[in-house]
Amino acid sequence: IIGHVEKGTVLNCHVAGKVAISGADAGGVAGYVYECTITNCSATGSVTAYDSQHIADKTSFHADCSATGSVTAYNSQSDLGGLVGAVYNSTVTGCFATGVVTTNVKPASAGGLAGYVSGGSISNCYATASVTGSSGGYTGGLVGRIEKTHWFPEEVRLANCYSTGVVKGDICTGGLVGLSDSDSVSMCFWDVETSGQTVSDGGRGLASEQMKHISLYQHAGWPGSIWVMQEGEYPRLAWEQTGSEPIPEAGLLPLPGQGTASEPYQVSTGEQF
Repeated sequence: IIGHVEKGTVLNCHVAGKVAISGADAGGVAGYVYECTITNCSATGSVTAYDSQHIADKTSFHADCSATGSVTAYNSQSDLGGLVGAVYNSTVTGCFATGVVTTNVKPASAGGLAGYVSGGSISNCYATASVTGSSGGYTGGLVGRIEKTHWFPEEVRLANCYSTGVVKGDICTGGLVGLSDSDSVSMCFWDVETSGQTVSDGGRGLASEQMKHISLYQHAGWPGSIWVMQEGEYPRLAWEQTGSEPIPEAGLLPLPGQGTASEPYQVSTGEQF
């Protein structure tokens, strides 16, 4: 949708087609955005970048954003993501990306949702895109590289996210995250069977069947106001209007205690465990 925009608002924009760019910014939904808000946007098609850069700086990606298609980089000086290439000091929430992400740049960061993240947060997002990274690069099903820098030294928060796409890369490759400097990855999951990856620098890997149980996300505290799900399928965002029911709030377990730090559950048998 966007090659370059500064200090603006992008609202209710949807596009389908193919984009090929040389020497400019490119991405599934946005190439370069600075101090912007992007809401209810989607892109379907393919983006091919030659000697380009993918970046989002000081930006908020709010709910109802999606990217479907393929993002490919040839000899470009960029990070690559299904939704956005690089995220600096920004917020990404309620978004998803599908399709194909491929790069031959050495090294580069490639992720199903975002290639590179420094500062900010990603929450309540998912990626089903297949990701193929480069030799010496960072490759992840959701994010390729999470890094603390001199400019953005705070923890990057990654919460309530999942990925399912095939992930192929070099040494720093993970089912969810390729390489991370942050310890703030909470309640995030990836499918070890569909991704072909049993390791990740953050998150929890599960079998496909486990990924499709409502109880997993219910007890993880995923909000039903944002997520909906049908048993036997992966969770979806409520704004997609799939007809599935909201993920219910977790109730108390049938065990002694309250499940809190002051009154933890008391497990005394193997069956209770």
